[in-house]
Amino acid sequence: MTAGSTDYSWVPRSVLAEGHCLTLASELSPDEFLSRIGAEPQDQFNGMSELWDRWIELLDEDVTFDNMFIGAATVSGDGGDWVFAVEICGTHGVYSEFMEPVSTGGRAVTHLRTGAAKDYFAWWENGEVMTRFEPLFPYSRRGKTPDALVDLMAEVGFDLRDDADRSYETHTEAAFALAERLSGVQITKDLMEHALYWGGIVEIPDP
Repeated sequence: MTAGSTDYSWVPRSVLAEGHCLTLASELSPDEFLSRIGAEPQDQFNGMSELWDRWIELLDEDVTFDNMFIGAATVSGDGGDWVFAVEICGTHGVYSEFMEPVSTGGRAVTHLRTGAAKDYFAWWENGEVMTRFEPLFPYSRRGKTPDALVDLMAEVGFDLRDDADRSYETHTEAAFALAERLSGVQITKDLMEHALYWGGIVEIPDP
């Protein structure tokens, strides 16, 4: 698998540019994923447009913004089926309360980008965060194995230099490519727009 940042040049021109949180998780079905994060099941949604419309409706209903709306679909990846979970303008992937159970017994990769261009990437294995970093600052990494992905990160297009001359472009696209390298799941615009999503609502954890 040779995915790189150029394979995800469509992302900045998509709905994801408004902000997103994406998770890829092995060994789970959509309903199992939603159960592990404690989500209240919703309807099924055909494609991103239906998911977007329901999210807008929920924004109007939830004036306190205490809940998150997530769609989860089955996709093909390394070793079989994976879950692809998407949350528009969401943050579920930053919470260990969600990602520890999601990754228990398997692997999970999550990538968040806010509307203010703040990024977050994490790779989990069996309930433990192995590598975590901000794609805009890939030279600063944490986790159980913070340097395990260094070669892959360079291959997919991250500029790992810690100096003023480093590139500040395509780090979001590189995060998508790194997620593909770790999962075998190629996220395409067509996949996102036409997948069958199982919806769920989950309460935002306390700080």
